[in-house]
Amino acid sequence: MEYAVKFLRKSTEPTLISLIKKNIPCYCSGGFNPLFMGKYDFIEIFNSDELIAGITYCINETTAIINDLVVKDQYRKKGLGSYLIKLVETECKNKGIKLITTSNANTQGSKIATKNSFETKNEAYFFKKL
Repeated sequence: MEYAVKFLRKSTEPTLISLIKKNIPCYCSGGFNPLFMGKYDFIEIFNSDELIAGITYCINETTAIINDLVVKDQYRKKGLGSYLIKLVETECKNKGIKLITTSNANTQGSKIATKNSFETKNEAYFFKKL
């Protein structure tokens, strides 16, 4: 099945926020902070017109921070979360970023971070050197 991927740079109106606001569990979540609107980059995946997955992240001069990774329940276990992480990694490598961090407070977040070669600093903080 083909999905449409949409990149939003420093957007203030991403559709992904609608998923987060509906309390769909996030794999990785630093808790979305509306004060940072306009500073996050977003990647959203659509099946037709339906938003099914997305990731929010920030990149500064040296580090990328994955803030939220959301996949609707019926689309989980299809590799979409890992695909989103790989897209962020590719962008980081292209920009010379050497470190990606994320934090989470749930088992699913820990599993996907480990699956994608993130190392654990403690039970809620993960990092990956590129």
